[in-house]
Amino acid sequence: MFDSSFQLLLRRLGLVFLLYTLLRAIFFAFNFNHFAGASAGEVALAFVHGLRFDVAALVIINSLFILLSLLPHGNLQHPTYQKTLQWLFVLTNAPFIALALVDVEFFKFIGRRSGIEVLTITGDVMGQLGQLAGYYWYMGIGFVGIVIAIVKLYPKSAAIPELRPVLWQRY
Repeated sequence: MFDSSFQLLLRRLGLVFLLYTLLRAIFFAFNFNHFAGASAGEVALAFVHGLRFDVAALVIINSLFILLSLLPHGNLQHPTYQKTLQWLFVLTNAPFIALALVDVEFFKFIGRRSGIEVLTITGDVMGQLGQLAGYYWYMGIGFVGIVIAIVKLYPKSAAIPELRPVLWQRY
C-alpha cells in the first residue's frame, strides 16, 4: 500500500513540477529580449538551477499534501479522502501558479523575478485591479486554463472495490 501511495504522490508532484517548468519556459519566451545576450549554455544552466529551486519550493508548498498523502493509517484510497487531497493540492498550488504568471509581466517593470516585495504592493494592485485585468486579460485566462488542466490531469488513485457483507460462504 505504501509503495502505491508513494508512486501516486510522485506522479502528482511530477505534474506540478512539469507545470513549473512550463511556466519557466513561458517566462523565458515572454521576456526573451532580456536574455538574448545569454548563450544557450547559460540559459540551460539557469533552467537547471530553476529545477533545483522548484524541487525545494514544491516540497515546502506541498508539505501538508505530502504528509496527508503518506499517512501510515486509515484508508488513504477512499474516494472522499482522495477528493479532499485533490482540492488541497489545487488550492495550495494555485496562488503560486498565479504568482509565476504575474512574474511574467512584472519582470518587465522591475528587471528581476519578484520576491517578498509583492506582498507590500497589494494595496496598489487592488486599486488598479480593473486596469490591470484589462491590460493583462490573457494572464487571467491562462491561469484559469492551468488550474482546469491541473484538475483534469491530476493522477487519480486506483478504485477500491466495494466490500459487500458475505451472507454465507460455500466450501
